[in-house]
This record gives sequence, structure tokens and C-alpha cells, in this order.
Amino acid sequence: MAQEISPPTYINPMRCLTSDGPSLGPPFIFRNVTARAFPIKANMAHLEYFIDQYLNNDIPPQIAHFRPAMPYVYLMILNYGSMVPATVQAQNIGWVGQHEVTFTVPLEWWYKDEKGKLIFKEWATVSPFIFVDDDLSLATGREVYGWPKVLAKIHAQPTLWTQDPRSPSRMFSLQTSLFPKTYAGSRSEYRVLLQILRDPPPSWAQFPIDPYNPWSPLAAMSNAAQAWLGLIGDTLDLATALPIRGYRSNRSLDGLLKMYQKLGLNLTGLLPMPFCQSTTTSLDRSPDLSIQQITLKQFPRADKPYEACYQALVKSALGMERLNRSGLLGAENLLRGDPSGGFTIRIHRYTAQPIVESLGLKMEREEEGDGAPVAIFKPTLPFWTDVDLYYGKGNVICSRTYPPKDEREKSGIWWVNEQVKPPQSIQPNKGTPVATTILYNTARAAATQPVSGPFRFQNANVQVYPLLADEGRISKLLHNSLNEPLKSTGLHFKGFGAYAYLMVTGYVEENGTMYSEANNIGLWAGREVAFSLPVKCYHGDNLISLALFTPFVYRSSGRAVVTDREVTGCQAIKATIESPPDTWLTDPGGCEGRRMIRVDTQVFPALYLGQRAEEHTLIEIDARDIVADLSSADRDSIDTSWGEEFREDRQRKAQLQTEEGQKNDVKNAEALAMEILSDHSSLNWIFLKNFPDAENSEQACYQALVKKTRNLKCIKEIQEIRQLIHVNIHQYQGHPIQEALGLKKKYLNLGGGTAKQVFEAIRPFWMKVDIEENLSEVLCWRNKPKDWICDHPWFSDPSKSDLPDSSEKPYFLGSGKELVGRYYDGEPPYECSRLKVKTKKKELELSDAKQSIKTLKEVQVVVESLLNECPGGQEHDNEPPHCK
Repeated sequence: MAQEISPPTYINPMRCLTSDGPSLGPPFIFRNVTARAFPIKANMAHLEYFIDQYLNNDIPPQIAHFRPAMPYVYLMILNYGSMVPATVQAQNIGWVGQHEVTFTVPLEWWYKDEKGKLIFKEWATVSPFIFVDDDLSLATGREVYGWPKVLAKIHAQPTLWTQDPRSPSRMFSLQTSLFPKTYAGSRSEYRVLLQILRDPPPSWAQFPIDPYNPWSPLAAMSNAAQAWLGLIGDTLDLATALPIRGYRSNRSLDGLLKMYQKLGLNLTGLLPMPFCQSTTTSLDRSPDLSIQQITLKQFPRADKPYEACYQALVKSALGMERLNRSGLLGAENLLRGDPSGGFTIRIHRYTAQPIVESLGLKMEREEEGDGAPVAIFKPTLPFWTDVDLYYGKGNVICSRTYPPKDEREKSGIWWVNEQVKPPQSIQPNKGTPVATTILYNTARAAATQPVSGPFRFQNANVQVYPLLADEGRISKLLHNSLNEPLKSTGLHFKGFGAYAYLMVTGYVEENGTMYSEANNIGLWAGREVAFSLPVKCYHGDNLISLALFTPFVYRSSGRAVVTDREVTGCQAIKATIESPPDTWLTDPGGCEGRRMIRVDTQVFPALYLGQRAEEHTLIEIDARDIVADLSSADRDSIDTSWGEEFREDRQRKAQLQTEEGQKNDVKNAEALAMEILSDHSSLNWIFLKNFPDAENSEQACYQALVKKTRNLKCIKEIQEIRQLIHVNIHQYQGHPIQEALGLKKKYLNLGGGTAKQVFEAIRPFWMKVDIEENLSEVLCWRNKPKDWICDHPWFSDPSKSDLPDSSEKPYFLGSGKELVGRYYDGEPPYECSRLKVKTKKKELELSDAKQSIKTLKEVQVVVESLLNECPGGQEHDNEPPHCK
């Protein structure tokens, strides 16, 4: 009997690495949601084609088949008063609010029975373009449900009345980050994408008299006749559904009867009792008056970004708990026969957001805009509502991911129908080619996709701040986030010393640039602040390689966040990363007080008190003297706590450099480090890529262990930062950086409204480098019902002689005379010209290198030894003045 495999647990570094807590997943309750709906006419044939490409794809119709229900797309503008999980425990954590703009297509959901007859299932909607202004909503929507969300800004623009009293009123403006010209090497910037204007009220007191005044009886009758004849034509189009007009003609009479019966049952939810059933909602049941939202949930493969590692169709019920208010927009204009309500919609047609082209929207006209043409639309009968909504858990309709290689080559990749118990693989129709790859669906073009590599970053600025940490906490972190989930693979990771490294990277600064071999859309990388841990990678007792593990990453670019999370699996968080104004501008002698970096991100100010999430400062890096303003008692406290920790660490590192065994290990490790700095050897990053299941966000629908490699192609500058640098981390329980890493603080500052932990950086340094980032490698993976699939060379048997010779070769698995590191005799190569390498020739066998890394206890010793060779570098203890 086959052993039942329990579903994998979703690993979230920000919540469950250090302590358990309630889930922030669905179901959700939305109170007082105000929605403004603008129906826009669309070409039915275009809509049919888009739905086929986006949803139907190669899914067998026995599972599901979707069609647009009408030749209209609904532009929805929503304001969520408060978004909270349905459970009381999760509500206590806090809540978020957001604005959202969607382009929604009403759908008919069909399927084929055993006889090949199309059967109507229910009504649904799909929203292929969504814009939100909340960072937390972005990640949850994309990764749990598959919503294609993009960050945006809602702006109130100055009225046009100051230019012309008869100008239309600007009601709404949406900006999103995009490239004015794609593939032109430009930077991403916020540009206006959508505007909504309202016609000025008609005036009878205008001179000269306007013969086309919309309230003139003749003009009103003419406009009304033209508009309503158009509506009648659309209604006849929809009723007859002629194939020549873009409609599918194979609907059966039974199917049509079911469609209208289902519609009638839904509408009875609007009737008073006892004519309808109660809409009372439970945590497991949405209101009776609801509609299914359909999403395509997919994520690109780390090693082949044009393929998907996981694809699924997800349905989720959006139910109405209470209708508070509703009405028509621009009702006074409807009285004079204007079905648009006097509203005008302007969509800027940037190539990165192909909304008009994808959905076949019918525009009134097109105008020239600033950077892109502007399409003008008139909506049909716009309306507004104020409702309480219930958004339930998702349910996977069907899904697919890669099986083991032998199964894939033998029978291909099939969709799994998850609407039946147990889930069943559905063979494609006869004559349909069997898929051997899962292509990433690009029906939305570049609108919401992550960017694929390989990448090249020139003149990147990298600052490294080593922070003293607790080895026990690091071991616990690695156990919870890597070793426990990977237990069955035999792969495990050990910490390499008692340091965590805060790395600040500016990819595209003043003179920097970047390039992507696969999708060079523009300069999108921005800035990054990451906490990294050096780790030793083992398979069983065999040392495989070294790597960095980064549980906490903050990025300034929304597209970079999406790329990190969905391609490599790095759990990046959107943040504002700024370099504050230099104190030198106001105090030329105050260089010691410089503030380098400030990181602001969305946080809950206090957990378990039901507070709204807000953006606050989380991290600050500066060279300010925190001791100068302290009392003598506080100084003594720092000396006895941090001072003692500092002295013990210094003695420990000094001992490692003098012990006979460890001294040799340090030298061998320096030789390996020189390969990274000068021979372009790879520096590895390890990520556990995983995504929450739509139905149960505590479980993962897909997990993979991903290895990303970077090469330092050219070190143009490397210097030690000689100032006394402090890293300030504000305490927010949603960002347990200090708790997870066990960082040893120097001082706890309770001023300024929040508790701020102050850490001292030990021997910080910075580099200006050219970086080459290769495509990542997938070491092993699994989906919800399966165990890990491990076919990467990292899992090779070292006793065999047929180890691969490719770049995927495990670094330390092997034997023989292979040279892995060396000092240079004479002038070092250009790439390492900023390091004064000792004139000593040394060759190192692989077995010796492997043994040295296994026994070496602290990687920071190697870092400091190399810094002593930097320009101006010298051995020093960096002990604070008050501790000497």
C-alpha cells in the first residue's frame, strides 16, 4: 500500500520562522466597499480570442471551457473600507485598506459531458488587468489566488476649471510604474495610465448661444435616439449570437435554459424574504448571492523562465452580504438620453499595458498623448454600489506541474481535474499534441510578468555590513526554513559562523546600467536591502558547496519584488529605500553623523490590536554617535553588554587565526575566496521557492529549492568603511529580523515612538562591481500531493566517477588533482587589481579545500583577512572608544 504523503507546509519567513501565529489568508470580509462600474463596449471576436488564449489554452473541455458572456468589459474602481480575514484571531492582527482598479470580463462557464455535449455550469468573471495601491494585497493576490495585480498610485489631479470654466471635471487618475518606451534602455517611472472625466454641466447662460447644448430638446432627442438605437443593436447582437458577429454558435437549447435558470436563481437573492433564501454566511460558505471569480495562477520556472513550474485555474466566490446603497452615475445626463452619464474614459496606450488591444475595447477616437496615444471611450450606463462583500477561499479547478523526467518523456504533461475526488488526470482529445513542457502564458503581454534573466549589472554599488549574531538562532532559522522541509531529500544546511550580513545594493545608480539577455525591457532593478547568512550545503555527510541564504529582502521596485518572489522564490518585500540628505550640506564638519540609508515598508504598528497597516521606517543605517548623548549609566551598560560581546568575538577570531589547524583552514579559504573575486567563480544564493495553496494558505501548492549564481566580473573599487556604522532596526512583530537572526544589539533606543534596536557593523566595506547573474537552477521540487523530485547533480553519488562536467557540477563533490584556488605570483589580474594579493604561489587540491571548509568555524575571519589587503586596509580591532 502506497504511503500517503502529507501536503507540504507553506514556509513564510516573515511570520512562522520564529513563532506560530494565526493565518492572514482567506476568507476575507470587506465592509462598505464602494464600487464605480463603467461598462465599455468590446469586440466580441477579440474577447473570444483573448479568453481562449488566457483561460481555455490547452485545458480539456471536459474540465472547463469559458466564453465571454457579452460584448462588454467592466472598468471597476473599488475602494475597500477595510479588508480583514474572517476569523476573529486574524482580525486582531490588523487590517489593510486599498483602492483597486480592474478590467473585468463577464463569463459563461461550460464543460463537456461524456457524450461531448456542452453543459452550462455557471456564470463567472475574469479580471486580466488589476491595479492596486497596497503592497500586502499585491503579494497575497498574486500568490494565493493568481490575481495579476500591479502596483499603482491613485492621484487627485488639479481641476481643469482654472484653465477653462467649461472644461470637463477630472474625477479620477491612475498612475503605474512602466517604461515609456520598452526595450529602449529607459528607467521605469510612474506614468498616467487611466483617467476618468465628467462633462461640464450644460449652461443656458452662455453667449453666443450653443445650438448643440445637450439640454436643447432637438439635440437631446437626436442624441437619445442615436444612443438607444445603438443599445438595441447590442441587445439584438447578444440575443441572436450570430457567428459572423464573433459569437460561438454551438450552444444548445438546454444550455441556454440552464444559463437563464442560473441567472434567475442568482437574482432572487435581491428579493425580500420569504421569496429568497437567507444569505447568512459562515466561514466555509459564501452568501447565496455570489459569482465565481476565475484566475490563472502560474509561476515561471527559475531555470527556464519561458516555462511555468506551476499552472492552475482557480475559482473563488465573491458574495454580497449586504447591499447598503446603489445607483446610476450621471443620472441627470441619462434623462437627456446620454447613456454614458456624461463620463469619458481615457486609457494611455503604453505597449507594456496592452489593455485596449488585448480586450478589443471599442474606442470613440484616439488622441495624441504625452509619450503614448490616448484612447477615448464612452461607457454605457455606469453605476455605483456600496456593499459588504465576502471573499471566500479559492478552489483549484485544474492544475499541472512537472512530473519526474521519465514520466514526462513517456506520457507527457496532463491537466489534473481537481473538482473530483480523488483528482484525476485528463487526457487531451484525440489529435491534440501531448504537452512535454508547460509554457508560461503570456496572453497579457508584458503587463504583469516578472522579468527573466540572465542579467548583467554594470557599476553596481554593493555595501556590506557584518552584524554579530547568535549561532543557535541561525541554526533554528535554517532548521525551520530549509532543513525541516527538505528532510526527505537528505539535503541540509549549516551556518558558517556567528555573523549575518546586511547587504545594500544599488543596481542602477548614477552611472549604473543593466541588461537582460532574455527580456531587456528596461532599467527596473532599483535598490535592494537584504540580510544574508553564509551556509554550508551538505547532502548527507558530503559537503557540496557554499551559499548565502537571505530570509529578509526589501526591494524598491515593484517589478523586482514580483521577479524575486515568482522566479527565484526570494521572499522580497516592497519598500521605499532612500538615501537621506547628507548632513554635510548643513554641517561640513559633521561627517561622522551621516545618515546613509533609510528603509520604509508597510507594517502593522501593533499586532493583536486590530490596527491598520501603515508605512513606517523599518531600517536606518548611519554613522551617528549614539553614545555622546547618553548618560554615564547607559554608557556603562553598553560597555558591560555589547562591549563584552565585542571583546569575546575579537578574541575568538584571533584564536582561529593562530591555531595551527584553523590557521591553515583560513589560508585555504582565502584561496577559495580569491577565485570568487578574481577568477569569476560563482557565488551561490539558496532560496526555498514556495507558494500558498488557494484553498488552504497554510499549505504550499508548489515548492522548489532554487540556486541562483552570481559572478563578480570586474571589481572596479573595493574599500573598507572606516567610520563607525550603526544599523538601526525598528521593532515590528511582522518583521522579526532580530529575533530570527539572533542579532546582538548594542543599545535599545526607546525614543521616537517605537523601540529601535541599534547594532554596530564590524569591518563594513563597499564595492563597485560588474555583476553577471545567471539563470537559476532548480535543485529539487514538489507539488501538493507528491514528494520531492531530486534529479540535480547536487544529489549525485560522489563514489561514482561519472559526475557531470557542466556548470551545475557540485563544487566539492569529486576527487583528484583539480585546482580550485590560488594566490598569484606577481601582478594580479585586472579584475582583482584593487586587492593587494600576497606574492605567494599556492595551488590547492579539491580534497584539502573541502576539508578546510568543513572544519573552518567562522567565515568572518576570512573576510577581515582580505580587507587587510584592501587599499588603506590594516589590521585593527575596531573597538569603540568607550570600550577601550
